[in-house]
Amino acid sequence: SFQPAYMENNIIIDVKYVAQAVECLWTQIGDYEAATLYLKNVSESDKAYDIAFKLLCRSNESNLRLYGGQMLLSIVKDQWHRYPLEAKNVFKHELIHYISMGFAPMFEEHLYIKQKIASIVAAIVVRDWPQQWPNLFHHLQEIVPYGEDQTETVIICFSCIAQEINDFNESIPQKRRKEILNTMQENSENILKFFMEIYNFYYAVFIDSDDKESMEVKKAVKIVETLMKAIKSYLPWSSSDSIIGSKVDTILCPLLEVIPFRKQAVECLLVVLDRKDDLAKSSQLLFPFNNLHNIINATKIETRDLLK
Repeated sequence: SFQPAYMENNIIIDVKYVAQAVECLWTQIGDYEAATLYLKNVSESDKAYDIAFKLLCRSNESNLRLYGGQMLLSIVKDQWHRYPLEAKNVFKHELIHYISMGFAPMFEEHLYIKQKIASIVAAIVVRDWPQQWPNLFHHLQEIVPYGEDQTETVIICFSCIAQEINDFNESIPQKRRKEILNTMQENSENILKFFMEIYNFYYAVFIDSDDKESMEVKKAVKIVETLMKAIKSYLPWSSSDSIIGSKVDTILCPLLEVIPFRKQAVECLLVVLDRKDDLAKSSQLLFPFNNLHNIINATKIETRDLLK
């Protein structure tokens, strides 16, 4: 059971006691109210930042890591305006370093841990990008060569950024939302080209391998699936010129014939065809009708995976 430690009437803030309090909340065994109050005091203390990153250490249990991520997200959402610029820069540096080195291997890591870290990146974007974090995209792109695990996390970060901007969020003033969206649209072709570089590499790993059950191929499939979800999140508002210029249009119809990716390809195509562009621009996005052979061939492929 959880019992907070005291020294001269002040609560001792230490990772050990934070872990005990989180475990109490998780299992509901012990003094739940005391644990809740203790964690509230920790989150409002000047040690919250250090404690949160220590909890994120991948040797910790997943519930501790998730709570550490939630602490960081709360710092950004509730305390960011009080942080001096130097402290914000240190925070960002530590976050990028964690994305580079902090996760367990792909099939051992919990997806929700990666999603929590991505949500922290997205929350900072809403507040600081591009003015106080102009090199964000460059920093994320530099992580990709570290390997498959980092590549997947970077893609999730890009997806979460798009979702944060697209979804209705009362905490983002309309003027600020418009500013971010305009800047994202200006960068959309470069972002989609970056996605295509990742796609070309990992799709080649999948298609060229004779052993589709190998770990290398399984990782490639997972990355391409994650990437297609990211592409889908950028298609509603990227300009038609960006979509065509990045050559994203060239992969969607052929992927209808590739069983692991056909569902994601269908979803992307539906987004494209549902756009409300003016006539001049919409004509560029009618490419599916130039690739009816892919659609016809796809209807002939039987698979139980289609609705999964």
